[in-house]
Formats: sequence, structure tokens, C-alpha cells
Amino acid sequence: NITGYLIFRNITGTVSTQTTLQNYPGEVVTIRGPGYNLGSFYLDNSDYMTIDGINVTFLNQGIVVEGDSDNVTIKNCEVYNIGQEGIHISKGSDNFFVENCKIHDLGHAGANGEGLYIGTGEGDPVADYIGFGTIRGNTIYDISGGEAIELKPGAHDLLIEGKHIYNVSNVSDYSGLGAIEVFGNFGAAQTW
Repeated sequence: NITGYLIFRNITGTVSTQTTLQNYPGEVVTIRGPGYNLGSFYLDNSDYMTIDGINVTFLNQGIVVEGDSDNVTIKNCEVYNIGQEGIHISKGSDNFFVENCKIHDLGHAGANGEGLYIGTGEGDPVADYIGFGTIRGNTIYDISGGEAIELKPGAHDLLIEGKHIYNVSNVSDYSGLGAIEVFGNFGAAQTW
């Protein structure tokens, strides 16, 4: 187990030379952070990476993928007891997969407890232009102060399927939140 947080920057791979962070069969790997207000498991400008079977807990943000990190796969992970977002993908990152993950008990920092947060909401066309991603077979629950899945303007060409979502935004101070929220060019956020 690892106590603290991890930062991976400028990891360059290809289709045939991918970097994989994976638990050894039969073993549990948990990255436990210093608290709800600090840190994340952070990938920046890193391509062709797979995170498989890793538990992430007790951080401000769970797994963050940004800085044009392309072809990143996050699968079979459990992200839980997090201050804000469970998995956040932003800033030009494309061709991502988030599959068969369990994401729960988020929003302990008081707000922004989204399960999957795609984009930044900064209104920056480069930062929010994220696409060609697949979100499949995830279980997302016990979310406070956010949505299970939030797609910001500029998120495009995404497939979301086979998810189980329950107990979302059970904080009475928030209004208009839903299981899935999509921002776009239709005037206001759409929630379901």
C-alpha cells in the first residue's frame, strides 16, 4: 500500500509500449492520501497508460487525467472516500476508457463530489475539448454535492453505457443536480 499521492508527468508510450499500473493477482493495492483537502492520483501529459485494479482513497480528488493525456484506460479500480471528484478527465485528453470501476462516497470536502467529471467548466475551448471516450460498466453511488457523471461544454463523442447509479446528491443545499448532467449549447444544463 502507498500512503501519500502519486504524480505521473510526461510518460510517453505507444500502442505497443504502454505503461500499466496494476495490482499483482490476488493482491490489493491501495493509494491512501493525506486527507480530503489534499492531492490526487495525477496523470499529466501522459499517453498510453493503463491503471488496472488500483484502489484510491482519502484524497481531495481521486484519479485526475489532464494535460493532453491521450489513450488512458482506467479499469477495475475502486475510488472511494474522496473530498471532491472520483475521476476527473480534462484539458485536451482524448481516447479514454473508464470501465468496470466502483466509485463511491464522494464530496467529503463539502462540494463538487462528482463521480466522473469530464471537462473543466472554465469555458476554455482547449481545456474542455475532451472526446472519443468510453464510460462503461461502472457503479457510482453515495455522491454528496455533485452528479454521478458530469459532462462539461466541449465534451464530445462519448459513449456512456451499462452503469449503475444510486444515492446521488443527498445534500439538501444543492438544487438541480441529477445522476447525469450534460452542459452544452442548449442554454442550460440538462440533468437526468
